[in-house]
Amino acid sequence: MTDEDKVRTAFSGGADYVLSIQQATARLLAREVYGEDVVSPVSQIRLIRTDAAPLAGRSIDEANEGSETGWVIVALERDGEYRTDETTAIREGDTALVAGTDAMIREFEEGTIAS
Repeated sequence: MTDEDKVRTAFSGGADYVLSIQQATARLLAREVYGEDVVSPVSQIRLIRTDAAPLAGRSIDEANEGSETGWVIVALERDGEYRTDETTAIREGDTALVAGTDAMIREFEEGTIAS
């Protein structure tokens, strides 16, 4: 059983918040390297950077409308600049900055990978 399987098992068993050893380590490392605060279990809000290609052809606003789980694209990174205008069209090669709880981010990742 992988750590990812263990995390899923814990959630299906009723856990409200679970971090694998890799997630905990990554958050601690991010704090040390980038000075990024480790997200507390109280707020459980994460911000991830991910390839926006699966959402290409939609605007930020249109992509956010598709969020039934509550994640939100807060910006696109393109050519070293951040674009936050909701009418900005998402292109191949863009990086999306997505915010949400751990569960919301999992849904985003599973939904965009499956798309």
